[in-house]
Amino acid sequence: MITVKADIDDFARLNTGLNKLAEASGKTMKEVLPAQMRLLAVDLAYVTTPKGKGKNDNQNNMKVVAKRIKDVYPTIALVMFMVARQNKIAAIQLSRHLKTNKKVKAQAIIDKYISEKNIKIGTFDGGKLHKAQSNSRKVRRRLLVLRPGGVNAYIKRKQKLVGFAKGGFASAARQLGGIRGIPGFASRKAMKAPGRGIIAGSGDTLTVTMINEVDYLRPALKKGDEGVAIAFRAKMIDDVLQRMQDRKIKKLMRIYR
Repeated sequence: MITVKADIDDFARLNTGLNKLAEASGKTMKEVLPAQMRLLAVDLAYVTTPKGKGKNDNQNNMKVVAKRIKDVYPTIALVMFMVARQNKIAAIQLSRHLKTNKKVKAQAIIDKYISEKNIKIGTFDGGKLHKAQSNSRKVRRRLLVLRPGGVNAYIKRKQKLVGFAKGGFASAARQLGGIRGIPGFASRKAMKAPGRGIIAGSGDTLTVTMINEVDYLRPALKKGDEGVAIAFRAKMIDDVLQRMQDRKIKKLMRIYR
């Protein structure tokens, strides 16, 4: 869970811009701060894995999820192919042993020819081996599941969660005024990703708290990316102020021609 809390004195890079924006637009801080925090939620959703907001970003990450799981739980065909590259006769023997459920003999062949892959034969563990290596760049332990139905169902469940971490920011944004700017695969209500946007106080005590309550958010949102989102929001405010200033100058020039 990550909590992002902003009040009038928070986030030095945003503070000056927020006050100037409120003054230039003739709006109160109670109008400006929640609106900008909603946009910050959009920015944070953008930099949360899968980064981006296009449909392709979602589909590509679903492929990445499936590929990683299949690396942890390789298919019989893949294991046979790897053994065959070392010894074709051994691969044929492996196939026979697996078909006749002679797991000990099959395991011996795997250990002899592709021991570096660290593949063990067993029943599907519900995804425990995959979860245990979720923070590792490389897969170091693998499980050969003879009945792949459980693995395939697990892949589908995990793919449905793609964008779930983004969804926590979508839930917060929805409570702060709307989800415009957050991709549909992350903002759909059916996802029900936990998140909150809370407005409290007024005047100098005004605070807006944004909370993404997705348990595994931290692996999906790197600490440096939070700073990227905040810096981007500050830049967007500066750009708005510049455009407002440019319009005022143009208006004055037309008046005094």
